[in-house]
Amino acid sequence: RLSQATRAFAQGNYESRVKSKGNDEIADLMRDFNAMADKLETNIWELNDAVRRQEEFTGAFAHELKTPLTSIIGYSEVLMSTELSEEARMMSASYIYQDGKRLERLAYKMMELARVDKQEIPFQQIGVTSLMKSLRATTLPLMTARNITLKIDAQEGFVYGDKDLLLSLLLNLVDNARKACSR
Repeated sequence: RLSQATRAFAQGNYESRVKSKGNDEIADLMRDFNAMADKLETNIWELNDAVRRQEEFTGAFAHELKTPLTSIIGYSEVLMSTELSEEARMMSASYIYQDGKRLERLAYKMMELARVDKQEIPFQQIGVTSLMKSLRATTLPLMTARNITLKIDAQEGFVYGDKDLLLSLLLNLVDNARKACSR
């Protein structure tokens, strides 16, 4: 029975166990096998869970990268394909730089979150007007390309959180709305 259970376990049947009877060395070996099998099964489930979480993290990270990259690409296309005033050119370059820096900060934060099970994210006071201005600037090329007008109606005030993560949340909402728009 122990040999059969061992072979079954080796073939991937991690629920394979043996019933031990008696108090001799074989019964002790069967109990030890069951204890080992319990521990290995737990470790396998934990590893599978870690792989699943890593895949979810990778998917979330790729999704978070998409919006700033789209903005960077959009403003770059404007710079390359449109005759702009010096002021408009500088504004576009500034948005590219700001989104590049935001992308960099976001990448660092995502790496920190991946390393620590429960990372404390420091909350800071963020002006709603500033947050909405960043939202509008980042989404402008996305909306312009689809001939969509983004109307932001927000009261002045403050929210508490991490600016990059809040902006990513808002950008995801606006981007999802843009994709659902029939224009």
